[in-house]
Amino acid sequence: MPSRPKLRADARASRERILSAADRVFQEHGTDATIEQVIRSADVGRMTFFRHFPNRDCLLAALLDLAMDELEALAKSLEGKEDALPRILWFMTERMGQRAGLVDYWISADPNHPAVSKAMRRVEPIFGASIRAAKAAGLCRPDLTTEDIELFGRMLAGATQGIRGDRRAAVTQRAAKILIAGLTAPD
Repeated sequence: MPSRPKLRADARASRERILSAADRVFQEHGTDATIEQVIRSADVGRMTFFRHFPNRDCLLAALLDLAMDELEALAKSLEGKEDALPRILWFMTERMGQRAGLVDYWISADPNHPAVSKAMRRVEPIFGASIRAAKAAGLCRPDLTTEDIELFGRMLAGATQGIRGDRRAAVTQRAAKILIAGLTAPD
């Protein structure tokens, strides 16, 4: 799959500003927030916004890709560490709690949506090494697979879907504690 073309420094900065603003706006107002709110928050012009993101779907897909980039960076930084798996799962939990609107949006999306399919293809490369390290150290179920990690994400999202505010944070933490205990129990 071809990567995005290299952007000039100013264009890259604009794109990053838009993504950061969209992340904030969607955290505060959910994914029903308007593109105009994102444009105002990013302090960019409409043309700049639409040059980077022709539509809402492209913006939401880029935010999902960014979330996967964050997981990938953490996984790489923890590679070879026995406790990598629970640390990555807790990071994932924290980010899912912060990005409630985006999580609700993507969990209800068609699993064949190109952005969802792309994200799911990234699960094995992101989690594979940490699962193998945890298995070797006896720190997780011996039958744990990356499909179980996908299930973890769906179960966590399902447990918190539609819940907002402090209650969502509490439910997210409790659900993750239960799920992670099950995944990391050596059997």
